[in-house]
Formats: sequence, C-alpha cells, structure tokens
Amino acid sequence: MKSDELLSLLGKVTGNGQALEYASCLVLGKSLGISEDTIAVRVGQRLPMNGRLDLIGELVRVGESPMDPTRVREWVSLAKAASDNRNTIVHSAWLGDPTTDEFGGALTKKGTHEPEWGEARLQDAIVHLRKAIDGAVALLREGDPTRTVLIQRAP
Repeated sequence: MKSDELLSLLGKVTGNGQALEYASCLVLGKSLGISEDTIAVRVGQRLPMNGRLDLIGELVRVGESPMDPTRVREWVSLAKAASDNRNTIVHSAWLGDPTTDEFGGALTKKGTHEPEWGEARLQDAIVHLRKAIDGAVALLREGDPTRTVLIQRAP
C-alpha cells in the first residue's frame, strides 16, 4: 500500500472516530433528557469517550433513559469496541519506507510490530465505526423517526 492510500484510510478512521464521539454526546444527551444538541455536546465532552459510554449504559440500567435498554446496551458494546479499535489504530506508528513509499506495518503503543496491518485492518475499523455511528442515529430517532441528525461520516 502506498502512503497516500494509507493516509486516506487513516483520515477516514479519524473522521469517523470524531463522528462517533459527537454521536455519543447526542445519545448521552437523549439519555439525560437534553433536547438541544449543542448542550448535549457540551455536557458529553466533559467525559472521556469510555466514561460517556459507561454513563449511557448506567442510565439505561437504572431505568433513567427513554431509549430501548436492549438496543442501547448493544450499541454501547459496539461503540466501545469501535472506539477502542480507532484508538489503537490512531495511536500506533504507521511505518513506511520513504525511498519506495511502501507501507511497512505498524508499531503499537505497546511496542509490538504489526507488519500485517494494512488496508484490511483500516477498512474493518471504518466499517465498525460507521455501524456505531448509524446505530447512534437509530437510537436518536427512536420515538421520533423524522428527527434530523446531522453527523458527517466518511464512506
């Protein structure tokens, strides 16, 4: 894989990761009964992603969320996995040979060289992030199918 292809895919992982962060703020806002998206985002951004997802799960567990508990639990699990995978990818060093412009794998934060990481790993992360984003949109539209949810995600 050439570096421009790698950077394009890394950009999609990053962009979709940001879209999931935004979507999780909106889901938290709905769980808390906050109807204004800008306020939901301001509240949600006070917590790290996993803390936000844990709080959403806790609100459903104690019956304080207006959303379907089963669907929310499934979404929280999906969103956590997608976010954790995004973090692993984004915070790893992607290696390449500048003389050939060829990809050479990744070096994780734990110092593990992952030479097989490449397009398939990145495409998989993009798909899982998009599923989590789409799941958030479905939760946000639950009970209000005409609600407009403006979230930009990379294809």
